[in-house]
Amino acid sequence: MAVITIDYMNKELIGITRNEDYNLYSSPFIINNKNGIIDIATRAYNKFKEVYKTSESTWTYDKYNIFTIMAGEPYSYIIFQQLVAAIRDRVGDGRPLWLQSWLNYHKEDEVLDWHWHDEDYIAHGYLSIEPKNTVTEFEKFTIENKVGNLYIGKTGPGYNHVVRVREPYEGIRITLVFDVKDSCTATKNLSFIPI
Repeated sequence: MAVITIDYMNKELIGITRNEDYNLYSSPFIINNKNGIIDIATRAYNKFKEVYKTSESTWTYDKYNIFTIMAGEPYSYIIFQQLVAAIRDRVGDGRPLWLQSWLNYHKEDEVLDWHWHDEDYIAHGYLSIEPKNTVTEFEKFTIENKVGNLYIGKTGPGYNHVVRVREPYEGIRITLVFDVKDSCTATKNLSFIPI
């Protein structure tokens, strides 16, 4: 798989896997700036809690977009550009797309059980910021979660997945998660932004 380079930022994604079900990339930028990005994610999470009066940033995904909360934060623009590059690479064309994105910010006993993302989305994915020693197990395959890995794949039935903790951990597991649509009609969902 070719390296995707965002020309004016010179921030690249390295392709690891590309198949019918998913694409997997590695971001040297995330790897090399992990601590600063964890700080940004933590500040964003704290801002989310203050504004929305809840600590549940995962299941309120339809109420906010993590990139609007991280606006002005160092590195967030580069992360957004890398995410858009990966989405465009997976989708393969320049049609209008809409992105909803949220933060999973979980202690060990809060990691996600089996679930799936609606087939109305043309893609679902996540960026591992602080994945701890975990894997994401899909019905057909398993993704080893490593710092800087960006997964993007199909949605709907058949793509149910669960986070498995391989080794007990302290602290917080952090992933930036997203869904992509190619048509977006008026709904109660407040999280979509155009890309």
